Amino acid sequence: MIALSYLQTLTESARVGSANLTPGMTTLAAAITSAGGVSASVASASGFPQATSYYIMVDSEQMQVTAGMGTATWTIVRGTNGTSAATHAL
Repeated sequence: MIALSYLQTLTESARVGSANLTPGMTTLAAAITSAGGVSASVASASGFPQATSYYIMVDSEQMQVTAGMGTATWTIVRGTNGTSAATHAL
């Protein structure tokens, strides 16, 4: 399983600590089989922003979620912040 997280400027201990009430951590519900894919299905949107775009990280690829906030299917922009788009296993 690959874990996805909401990119914030937090240390890992702060991200999962009791002071962060929404840590934004989930897993893919389906593999991303194309480096050109524009959507990601996740197990849960809990802890992620509900109304504004945000960045996630899968493996070493950063992506921007631009639509689908609050749902389990996100529209994404691939390979942001100088990372490369890639496929990602479930």
